[in-house]
Amino acid sequence: MNVEQLKRNRSSIVQEMKSIQAGVDARGSDATITPEELTKFQDLRSKVEALDNSIATAEYVSKVDAEVALRADPVQSEERAKSFGEFIQRFIRDPNSPRVDSRDMTQSNPLQSGLAVPPEYENMIRALDPSEAIVRPRATVIAGSGASPDATFKITAFNQGTGGNQSVYGGVTMSFVAENATRPNAGDIKLQEISLEPQPLVGYMDISKQLLENSSAIGIFAEKQLKLAGISVEERSFIGGSGIGAPTGLLNHPCAAVAARTTVGQITYDDILNMVSKSYGNSNGYVWIASRTAQPTLSKLKDTAGNLIWSFNGAITGAPPTLYGIPVFFSERLPAVGTSGDLILADLSKYIIRDGSSPRLFLDPYTRAINNFTRLYVSWNVDAKPWLTAPITCEDGVARSPFVNLS
Repeated sequence: MNVEQLKRNRSSIVQEMKSIQAGVDARGSDATITPEELTKFQDLRSKVEALDNSIATAEYVSKVDAEVALRADPVQSEERAKSFGEFIQRFIRDPNSPRVDSRDMTQSNPLQSGLAVPPEYENMIRALDPSEAIVRPRATVIAGSGASPDATFKITAFNQGTGGNQSVYGGVTMSFVAENATRPNAGDIKLQEISLEPQPLVGYMDISKQLLENSSAIGIFAEKQLKLAGISVEERSFIGGSGIGAPTGLLNHPCAAVAARTTVGQITYDDILNMVSKSYGNSNGYVWIASRTAQPTLSKLKDTAGNLIWSFNGAITGAPPTLYGIPVFFSERLPAVGTSGDLILADLSKYIIRDGSSPRLFLDPYTRAINNFTRLYVSWNVDAKPWLTAPITCEDGVARSPFVNLS
């Protein structure tokens, strides 16, 4: 298992630990943890410690493997840039230098040419943690590999759309049968294909001569700005993308279950209950994604007994607030409070991201040369979409989904 998957597993377990703590807090300031909760918490803690050891081991092996590769090529080891800033400096000053391992480039086609960013610097641009982005750190990410990382990638899954009990289990039918009675005809297993085709995502930044002369400053600046810009565009498409030349967002996707708003222009406690009732499965990985304009409303919601269903979790460093015991994240990429889609309940592990080619750099020294700037393009390929194509009609006849939108 790769390091990113181990870290996602750890994050999921930590969220479960936070839910236990939130349950204790919800019972009042004098409440104590029950023996059952304590046993479960200690078991989860042991799993986190085991994962920490696995992550440390995997990262060490990766580091040693990289060092072995460099020692096998002493010229490359000696000439490799010491930082991302120095790497950019070398590329801008001499794009054809063998020290930067540049590809054949043409100014007219930056999407298909440019300099492949080495893995150690790629991680600076694309590696995100849950405090920086909402979707990618919690989604299922399939890395591009092999000779054709941008080739169409197909996932085979059971068809769990409409159709009652049979559809819930992907075409499998089971029932009790009397002795010597005829066995039922189960029919065919129902399968579907989900295709992901990484699309180019392109951005650029203008770098002044003064900034270029300072490798430390340019490294910090470029890393931060490229990462923030990448998060912005990816998150926008992962949440609301059309799927046309871009990822397919989870907001208003056909697979989403829709909870009808009980009061026009507002979010109420009944809306929260309705959304939870339409979520599929009992995953501990659910999160709320809410419009940033909804924060004042959500922080004041109360149940029928007058208790707040919002918890700040201020005692846990870096922990998000919870709503009805579920972590809540705010995004300006959702519509304003009171309009359709202002609140989403999602199990993001059911959202699939397919990464394609690694980030590439392309140099344009001409467009802003008169202002003493060099334009640096960066591009990478990515596609994403929900794992389902339709809500799942469960045995009770209710259409549920890992993605629930408020109408």
